[in-house]
Amino acid sequence: MDHGKLVKILWGIAGVVGVSTLAAFVVLMQMTLQVTSADPQGRAEAHARQCRDNLRDLSAAKERWAFDYGKSAGAEVGMADLRSSYLKKEVACPAKGTYVLGAVGTRPYCEYAGGRHELTTEAGTAAP
Repeated sequence: MDHGKLVKILWGIAGVVGVSTLAAFVVLMQMTLQVTSADPQGRAEAHARQCRDNLRDLSAAKERWAFDYGKSAGAEVGMADLRSSYLKKEVACPAKGTYVLGAVGTRPYCEYAGGRHELTTEAGTAAP
């Protein structure tokens, strides 16, 4: 069922039977959790999207760090180098993967039990 249609139905029910907004919200959240937990493919796609967002943050932080410290391609960088000044938040793969930063000039990636998350090009293939 379409999420928007579900919301309209719930608001309609709330208006007809006098259910409070909070109760309708709780019901909506419970239904959303049931749908999410029942759809492992959707959950895996959501994890991959969040992980790629984190990889973009890590890649940008790595490039800023290299610029600030005058490092060239091939220089090693660690997570500790980026945490204090270059990352707005602690990054963690929602699929419980491990981020591999790699050297300056390479793209970071994430290894997890089911495979690997990578940044992709606009064409959708893995970037070098």
